[in-house]
Amino acid sequence: MANYKTYLLDDGTITTSNEVVERTGISLGSARVRLSTSSDPNKVFRKKKKVNYECMTTYQMKAIKKRGMYDTKFVKCMKSI
Repeated sequence: MANYKTYLLDDGTITTSNEVVERTGISLGSARVRLSTSSDPNKVFRKKKKVNYECMTTYQMKAIKKRGMYDTKFVKCMKSI
């Protein structure tokens, strides 16, 4: 069995990065960063946030609409097709 680095949290519990991965669903690297930056159990064991892709696409569409159909970059792009 491998010896993993243990971290002491503010409430007195001892945990490893693998335990954080299992309980939160984040990657191992992200778990190590959480444990090295914070010892608050609420921050360490916070669930993985979901990404709202709909907001990202509407933001991109707003940027396109702001430039307009006759923007020089847009026209060059369409001519190259």
